[in-house]
Amino acid sequence: MDSNSTTKRAKNFGKLAATLVGALGLYVIGAMLLSVWRMFHSYDSIGQMLLSFVFAAVPFAIGGYCLFTAYRIWFDISARMIRRLSLIAAVVFSLALFTLVETAGIFGVDLWELPWAQLISLSAVIVGGVFYLLCSKLLLRWLGLTKAVDWARREKAVRTFFSWLALFLFIALFSILMHLVPQGQGHTDAPKLPSSFWIVLVPAIAAYLVYKLGIYIALRNSCVTSD
Repeated sequence: MDSNSTTKRAKNFGKLAATLVGALGLYVIGAMLLSVWRMFHSYDSIGQMLLSFVFAAVPFAIGGYCLFTAYRIWFDISARMIRRLSLIAAVVFSLALFTLVETAGIFGVDLWELPWAQLISLSAVIVGGVFYLLCSKLLLRWLGLTKAVDWARREKAVRTFFSWLALFLFIALFSILMHLVPQGQGHTDAPKLPSSFWIVLVPAIAAYLVYKLGIYIALRNSCVTSD
C-alpha cells in the first residue's frame, strides 16, 4: 500500500473521528448541565445540591476526556490516540448494548428481578473489552500506524480492566447466591447454603482468580519482550 495514501487516509480519519468524539463530549456535558439546571429548583437542601454535583462529576469527566481526545486526534493521529478512540468507542458500545438489553422490560420482562440480572453488567464489561481490542487492532492495521508497545501503560490498563471485571463478577455472583438463600420460613424449596459467610467468600475467591488469571494471560509476553 502506498505510504502517501495511507498517511492521507489516517489524517482524514483523524479529522472525522475528532469531530464525532468532540460532538459526543459536548453532548454529554451539555446534557448533564441541562439536567442539573432543571433540577436546581427542586433541591430541598444544600446537601442534595452538592450530592447531585458529585454524581454529575462522572459525566463531566467523560465529556472532558472526549473533548481532550478529540483535540489530540485532530492534530496528532497516532497509535496512542487510536487506543484512546477505541476506549471511547468501547464504552459507548457497552452502554448502548446495556441500554438495549434493559429495554426488554417494555415487553413485560423485568430483567432486574431475575437472579442473574447482574450478569448483564458483567457481560457489558466483557463485550466492551473485546470490542476495544478488536477496534484498536483493526484501526491500526487499516490506517497503517505503527504500534510501539509501552508495557508500563499496558500493565496499568490491563490491571484497571480486570479490576472492574472482578468487581462486576463479585457483584453478579453475590446477587445470585443471595437469591439462593431462603428469605423466610415459607421458602423451603430454595437450596440452603452452609453459612452466609460463603455468600461473600465464593464470589471473592472467583473474582480474585479471574483477576490474577486475566493479568497473567494478558501480560504473559511482557517479560519475554523486555528481555
